[in-house]
Amino acid sequence: MKILLLLLLVPIATAMGQGEKEPPPPVNRAPPEDQLPIDDNIWVLLVFGVVLGIYFYYHMKSHRKIEAKDLEL
Repeated sequence: MKILLLLLLVPIATAMGQGEKEPPPPVNRAPPEDQLPIDDNIWVLLVFGVVLGIYFYYHMKSHRKIEAKDLEL
């Protein structure tokens, strides 16, 4: 089984290791001073993430208490 795997993977690895001789042409990108739409309101996403994390933390914490009370009865 190991020999079969070796016979299959070695040719694939050598073929993938041989790339183009020249690097691809550079992609025209926007200048760094341009902002993407997410850059203006990133703080909203951060606040939403913190609030959502606190909600799930307390939600899980309250379910653990309920399960513990059910076991005592």
